[in-house]
Amino acid sequence: MAASKPTDQPAAGFDQTATLRQQATEVAESVDLSRRAAAVRGAAAGAPRVPGYNTVELLGKGAYGEVWRAEQVRTSKQVALKLFVQRQGLDWIFLQREVERLVRLDRHPHIVTLLDTDLASEPPFYAMDLIEGGSLEQFVGEGKRVPVARALRWTEQICDALTYVHGKGLIHCDLKPANVLVDEQDNVRVVDFGQSRIFTESSQALGTLYYMAPDQARLGESGSPVQPDVRWDVYALGATLYALLAGRAPHARDVNNERLKKAADLSERLAVYRDILTHDAAVVAKGDLEKTVGVELAAVVGKCLAAEPDGRYSTAAELAADLKAMRERRPVTPLAGSGVYRAKKFVQRHVVHIGLAVTLFVLALSFVVVILDRDALDQEKATGIAKLFVSRPEAAFTSVAGASPRVREYLSNRCREYLNSTAFTERIVGARTAPAVDPDAFWASVDGGLLWQNGEWLEIVHVPWKEREILRAEIRLGVPDATDEPTWPSSEKVLNDIAERAREGTDQQKYAAFCLVGQLAGQGGITTSDVSEYAELCVKSAGAETSPGVVMAAAWCVSRLGQSVAVPTSGNVVVDIVSGLTFVRLPGEDAYIRGAATDDRDQLPDELRSDSAVTVKPVFLSTTEVTYAAIEPFINSKASEGVFEEPAAGGSVRSTVHDMLSTIPMSEQSRTALQWVSLNAARRYCEWLNGRAGDGSPKRHYR
Repeated sequence: MAASKPTDQPAAGFDQTATLRQQATEVAESVDLSRRAAAVRGAAAGAPRVPGYNTVELLGKGAYGEVWRAEQVRTSKQVALKLFVQRQGLDWIFLQREVERLVRLDRHPHIVTLLDTDLASEPPFYAMDLIEGGSLEQFVGEGKRVPVARALRWTEQICDALTYVHGKGLIHCDLKPANVLVDEQDNVRVVDFGQSRIFTESSQALGTLYYMAPDQARLGESGSPVQPDVRWDVYALGATLYALLAGRAPHARDVNNERLKKAADLSERLAVYRDILTHDAAVVAKGDLEKTVGVELAAVVGKCLAAEPDGRYSTAAELAADLKAMRERRPVTPLAGSGVYRAKKFVQRHVVHIGLAVTLFVLALSFVVVILDRDALDQEKATGIAKLFVSRPEAAFTSVAGASPRVREYLSNRCREYLNSTAFTERIVGARTAPAVDPDAFWASVDGGLLWQNGEWLEIVHVPWKEREILRAEIRLGVPDATDEPTWPSSEKVLNDIAERAREGTDQQKYAAFCLVGQLAGQGGITTSDVSEYAELCVKSAGAETSPGVVMAAAWCVSRLGQSVAVPTSGNVVVDIVSGLTFVRLPGEDAYIRGAATDDRDQLPDELRSDSAVTVKPVFLSTTEVTYAAIEPFINSKASEGVFEEPAAGGSVRSTVHDMLSTIPMSEQSRTALQWVSLNAARRYCEWLNGRAGDGSPKRHYR
């Protein structure tokens, strides 16, 4: 047998010098020349110049700017480059908001990824994943239908994306087929977060007609702000699924289009739109879909498109759970109330093991299944009620008053889970629910727990603790003895708990209690008959407490109750006559070691713990904000020249402040904080204060 030739030897006649390794400088030069050559080859005629990118092809153009296919020179990666042509108006605001939101959303398989941004560039831009499969809008149109399995797979992926977004405290607010892209693997990516809102933000956010929930289609009014709701996204997702299955958006019929066109202005158009969505919501979901996709899926879509938010899925995760239930032949929520339906689903899941001879046994077993599922439904109701304290607190009272004892027990358990959750959105739900459901758990968390560490205890003020509303709900529902005293929850008990903690709680609980009383007083949550009692408690605490935080919280609470108290100057509290602010002493440290702990997950490279200690001197920190009344003398002085001329909406910051001063009553100017100021203006203001303080005693230096 002949020996084989070694594979590592060159063939005869092969020039071995051709395989010599290049030097590092030669490699770098080759790469640089290749990049420049690629840039020259790919550059489109008339394409805008963007540092670090080679713009190749215009993909889209609108009033806000342009979207280009581009190549990142450093990596040769193909990206989508969004360029903006102006730095003002709503489009610019939406751009900044979208960048801010995308930064918060780390890589998720079904959300477009922000790769780079430079809003200071000319033109401003941001780069994101290039998705070349188009949007879901291409699948919506006359005669178009997406196969059910494909539509449901996409919908589950969008549910996964929305659950992640909502977990980050955001609501998309403009979900529709055009804002969902399809990649090369036929998976979807959610895009366009320019209309998104923060979970607790009170701000209108109009979406797109026929995909926007009726409760979202409102303009905020003075005293009645619009509260964004995750169920807006649930409605929009249901409308998107409907469009994929039916070929058009729900309610998008010629007769409705004509009604909308005849509306005189935006307010009237929104009113007409709400009427369209509410008068035939059930007909649209069931009538159009039942024949083509079946009763179950039509019921699921119908629940998403419920005119009332309470009728929809509370979260995208709940919708995803029902879609999964359909795949596994388990009951879906909209039809779960029917025992016959549940029995049928049970039989479908176990058809191999069940014969006609055991029909009676199956019926009996189905009854047991119904009982067990009823327990799951009670837990689901408890979760829904807890979330109502965030989205519609006034409706939460009605739901609680009519809840069974078992649902109330589950609600208490769920509330404690939320208070100890690492997700701030769940802590918000717990903070709003706990004062009525489990006050001891609430105040325990305020005393150094997660609510204290993260500040969600203040969420109490967003709940309308008004006895008459709770009482009216219980009377309407026929709750026993409702005419005598509300049974549960009682706003009087909630307010009494707050007052008791202000008297006898820990320093942290006292601080939170006084802050809450002050906030509730400003919202009309404290009755006139109780004002004097609370004010007396605040005055007493301001003079007797030793904790600076409690002293200042009590003093602030007095002012919110319409009275005043002279905060005594002590070693820890200084009422400054120069600035009009009140300062508390932050103690120094003889041996302070800079840097974050080695086990701190958020430690940055420049936060490595130092080996040596330093001495930190004590300082006094202002506990009161600079008000319009306090800043006015500075604004009118020569010291502020050239400082308040920065552009702002409608003019300069100076003119905006003067406009605010003209609209705020004199009695409120000393209690209304300045809402924005540049770092340069803040420094100049402190220099002005230092000049006014001079060599007075005690010696002051403002920073």
